[in-house]
Formats: sequence, C-alpha cells, structure tokens
Amino acid sequence: MLAVIQDAHVIRRFQHVLAARQIILADGHHRYEGSLAYRLARRQAAGAAYTGQEAWNYHLMYLTNAAADDLRILPTHRLLLDLPEGVSQAELLTRLQPYFTVLPLDDPYDLPERIAGKPWAFGLYLGDGQAYKLRLRPEVHAQLDWDTTPEVKALDLTVLHFFVLEKALGVVGPEAQRQWSGVAYVRNFSECLTRVDRGEACAAFITNEVTMDEVERVCHSGAVMPPKSTFFYPKTIGGFLFTSIRDEETTSPFYAAFRS
Repeated sequence: MLAVIQDAHVIRRFQHVLAARQIILADGHHRYEGSLAYRLARRQAAGAAYTGQEAWNYHLMYLTNAAADDLRILPTHRLLLDLPEGVSQAELLTRLQPYFTVLPLDDPYDLPERIAGKPWAFGLYLGDGQAYKLRLRPEVHAQLDWDTTPEVKALDLTVLHFFVLEKALGVVGPEAQRQWSGVAYVRNFSECLTRVDRGEACAAFITNEVTMDEVERVCHSGAVMPPKSTFFYPKTIGGFLFTSIRDEETTSPFYAAFRS
C-alpha cells in the first residue's frame, strides 16, 4: 500500500531522523543521475529567478532498512549468447583451467547448491547435461588489475567478468563488456539451462547472491557495484504513475510541508 503523508510534524520527524544518517543508493542510480542533470538544466534556465524551492529540486525515492532480515539480493546469472570466433565450448573449458578449478557435476540442477556460500565459485552449463563447478584459484586473484577498489575486486561478479570475459574470452575491460552483445543477464536459473539446451545460448554461468554487506562495503569504498548485480527482493514495483506538475502548483501547503 502506498499513501501520502501530509502531516507536517511527521514529515519533519522523517527529515530529522535521516539528516544524521547516510543513505546508500543501492538501485536506480541512473534515474538519480538523470534527475540531477534535469535539475541542473532547469536551474541554468531559471537564472536569477531560481529559489531552490521549485518542484524539480526534489526526487521521489523509496527507503528501506538495509539491515532487515527480509531483504535479499537475488543472483543475476550470465548467459553467453555467442562465443568469440574460433572459441568452441571445449576451448572455453581449456581457457578457464589456468584460472579455475573445474569440477564436472552429474546434475546441472545441483549447481546453485554446490556453489552456495563459496566465494569466487560459479556454475557452468554447456548443454546436454554438461555441468561444472568453477572455483577461482586464490593465487591468481592478484592478476585482477582493473582500476577499482579492493572491495569491488573481491566481488564474485568482478572475478567472473575479469577472468572469464576478459582473460578467457578476450573481451577486455568493463566498458567493452557492457557494450558486448554476446552476454545476457538472466535471473531465473531454470531459464538459463533451458536456453542453453535450446541452442539459444552457448553457455550459462551461474552465480551466487550478492550480500547487503558487500553492497555497503563497496559504497563506503567510494565505488559502485558491477552492472546487473543488485536485483533486490522484494522489489518496489515502479512505472505505474507518471505525473507532470506545473510550477505554480508547487506553492500549495502540501509542498510547503517538505520545506519547513
């Protein structure tokens, strides 16, 4: 249920409580950056008439308790839609072995359980029942030379993208990987296996959940999480309401309560 709080005293209480605390922007940073750019454009257009009280100085956010037991970050698996030219599935396995221990498994549906809770561990599915547990060799982690913080380098997804996409497949650097059309992000484990079996993908890399502790450590390090890493559950449903507020409407008592 979503309801509007119109009691000025209650609103000021929220403001007082939040003023002394840090807020982690854990999801929707593109929307926030877009809002900042829009505010800057409107402020420049307003010139001397700018007061700071205009509606476009404000942005709707959803706040949640990061320490809540019911907040989870579900995994987002990586699906390889294509392999680089000349790289077969057998060659992929060969290229992974300098960096990972590779353990064949009998049942691909055991992959999530076999990697659960293990750092730098992944499931690999190549179709026709071919399943493998991958675990990074600890001594090779020092090769991860991306210009980021140790907290980001410690993440499973950073390890996966560096040692699989860059080292094994030759897609070098985070920016090239973001633009590469050969990878898809799938949240449903069974869908990953099905799409590989259907021939819609060459391989599926199964990942563990990200923890809220990891998100907080990365944020406090001054960095950002890797792309497609924070699938929060339960997730607020957005996109149902769009509105356009005329500038003159923001002089109502409702808006004044936020500025008290």
